[in-house]
Amino acid sequence: MRQIPVFLVIILAGLISISAIQEKYVAAPDFTLKDIEGKQVSLKDFKGKVVYMDIWASWCAPCLEQMNKAKKVKEHFAGKTDIVFLYVSIDKDAERWKAMVKKKNIKGIHLNSKDGEESGISQKYNVTAIPHFVLIDKKGNIVDANAKWPGEDGIIEDIENLLK
Repeated sequence: MRQIPVFLVIILAGLISISAIQEKYVAAPDFTLKDIEGKQVSLKDFKGKVVYMDIWASWCAPCLEQMNKAKKVKEHFAGKTDIVFLYVSIDKDAERWKAMVKKKNIKGIHLNSKDGEESGISQKYNVTAIPHFVLIDKKGNIVDANAKWPGEDGIIEDIENLLK
């Protein structure tokens, strides 16, 4: 019986490990919603870019607090074209949502999923509380289904790692 050289076993084990790591991410469920201008926007429109998605509502105080903290994160990535800050509101009242975006001067791409049910956002992303953040890589895979909030240490580094 022939023996397999040890270095070959180590190489094969490494390849299997790399393969397992690459397969640990799942494709982000696609959705299509109206933006603040009424235009249809799909998640797949952002393939090739890192997406930091914030699921929020205008009546949610912690959501609005994180919006202020997100300014620092967005400033850090100013000028980068391969990152998208995507805000998905679950407000039932679209006018209230639009007014809050304007009042708080929230920069980014804004979509509305009425009550989280339109396009099944709440179900697709297992949203049980808001704010809820999701980090999606350039291939359209969920890297972190419960991503760090903008005010938490490490979110900038998490995004930077995906931009490499």
